[in-house]
Amino acid sequence: LVVACPCAVGLATPMSVMATTGRAAQKGVLFKDAEAIEALSKVNTLIVDKTGTLTEGKPSLKEIQLLSPNVEQTQVELWIASIEQYSSHPIAQTLTQIVPAQQLLKVADFEDVTGFGVKGQIGEQTLYIGSQKLLEQLGITLDDTLQSQLNQQRETGNVISFLSNSQEVLAYIAIHDAIKANAQQVIQQLIDDGIEVVMATGDHEQNAQLVAKELGIQQVYGNCTPTEKLEIVKKYQAQGKIVAMGVNDAP
Repeated sequence: LVVACPCAVGLATPMSVMATTGRAAQKGVLFKDAEAIEALSKVNTLIVDKTGTLTEGKPSLKEIQLLSPNVEQTQVELWIASIEQYSSHPIAQTLTQIVPAQQLLKVADFEDVTGFGVKGQIGEQTLYIGSQKLLEQLGITLDDTLQSQLNQQRETGNVISFLSNSQEVLAYIAIHDAIKANAQQVIQQLIDDGIEVVMATGDHEQNAQLVAKELGIQQVYGNCTPTEKLEIVKKYQAQGKIVAMGVNDAP
């Protein structure tokens, strides 16, 4: 804006804010207030999640592989779908649809174990669906043969979750979520604008590195809980960086 008198000076800032918010809204971006716009202009580090941010957030089910002789395929699929119907994670909708809605079981004491997965009680047993980190929390370890098999799945871009009870892992779930078509272009534009892009995701380190390599992201943190993401933010802030983080990722 070009201003030539005090009155115009008083109008310049609100007019520029209105123009900015209007243009942003046309592109699907909403600002809370003018201070948010000013703060955004100072950002030099952006921390992003992977699922639903860099990927489509519309995962497809590749495989449910039984790992225990004590369960059957149809039983496992029903348990998974019934528990996931209560979850808001992007993967949940895909898993809920593997059985007809009218067949879903009632789940008691459902809980979103933030950063790890979900759990719920069906009948007399408590079941867990989540990452390998969740299994570690339960004291469940995987043998080397299975680890090798899972690594091969991850090399193809598949994300692995597990169904378990408190004693053993019952099955693994292989999910594929494609990278957004414009993700590489957007990341490169941010880098060209001088913004350091960092990925911090709850997904396995191997999955995170695979996506980061394709998109040109140099700094990658996998297997992160929300608390660990907060520590990553603090780490960059301690270096004097002005950090922005997506709302769906913010601890």
